[in-house]
Amino acid sequence: MQQHDGRRGRQAAPRGRPKVSRDDMIALAGVPFFAEMSYVPGRGMKLDDWLLALHLLSAVALVGAITIFSIALFALRSAETPGRVLALGPAVKIANVAVAIGIAGTIVFGVWLAISLDAYQVWDLWVILAIVGWAVATESGRRTGVLMGGAFERAGRLAAEGKDGPDAELTAAVRSSQASTLHWVSAAVTLLVLLDMIWKPGA
Repeated sequence: MQQHDGRRGRQAAPRGRPKVSRDDMIALAGVPFFAEMSYVPGRGMKLDDWLLALHLLSAVALVGAITIFSIALFALRSAETPGRVLALGPAVKIANVAVAIGIAGTIVFGVWLAISLDAYQVWDLWVILAIVGWAVATESGRRTGVLMGGAFERAGRLAAEGKDGPDAELTAAVRSSQASTLHWVSAAVTLLVLLDMIWKPGA
């Protein structure tokens, strides 16, 4: 039986949770970044879905590595002995692996995805901005690694000589303002690239 509004005889709205389509959810979210996803449970994933998933995982690895590097830089500023510097070595090694995966994955899968999807082209403004930002962030991070790598090498030599007291050269290396500046430039540009990939200006 149909239920009617007693006052005007109108049909009452059906009870139960309304069905919301995938397109409706994307529109409600207001974020165009996930509009490329075409995965439907039970149907399997297409190539574009895998590319986007790997691209996102690479971005997560990159952001995670930058976070570890940021924490390490803060910790190194108060490390005055070789032992305290070398104690951060394992965390930095993990971050080095993660940043290598993140750098390679974001550019390879990102460009591949831009080529694969009909909606976008490699020469679109947001893609060009992302590639330029990726290059700037990568070079800034590389130069930071070279500078901080010298600090770890110094700490390793001192430890090998049996010296674990404060060292002026080591202190200057771990407190390098140039390394700190380059790191934060890399982090800031990476954030801008992430925002660029999410909102896609000019798309």
